[in-house]
Amino acid sequence: MSVDLPRAPDWPALERAVKRGQISARLDASTAAAAHHLKGQLVYLSCPFARSNRDDLDQFDRLAVLDFEVRAARWVKLLAVLNVPAACPAAMRCQMLTADMENELRPLDGAFWAEFSRPFLFAAGAVVVPPMPGWRLSREVWADVCWALQSNVPVWQIRRAG
Repeated sequence: MSVDLPRAPDWPALERAVKRGQISARLDASTAAAAHHLKGQLVYLSCPFARSNRDDLDQFDRLAVLDFEVRAARWVKLLAVLNVPAACPAAMRCQMLTADMENELRPLDGAFWAEFSRPFLFAAGAVVVPPMPGWRLSREVWADVCWALQSNVPVWQIRRAG
């Protein structure tokens, strides 16, 4: 990567860098185009867990996790049907939190979940960002994208259908 991106999400800065040729990323791609290029390759599905699972008081919302899990799983399924296997640690996180009857996990412990997600990120041949609510403001998604760009891992940001 030949440009320094800020630590906080700044998609317009990334878009400008792509237009200037400083960064190679596919922004606003169709699902079909991404699937065509990524067919048969393990991808990391980067989803905005922390932003999507907070209530009006900025506290963790256990009920929102169920909706988020379905949304993330639908993207995993869509990619699977297109022969693109996807690892989605955010969906796994939902499953673990739902199963955590002992309350051993801290849902919003960013450091723990980043460490949990890292092996999946490192193993993937590309990072795919689906158009889930909150993705543009998510520090988790932004960190995944910045790591991928710095590591020469392709990034595909999927446009919203319709």
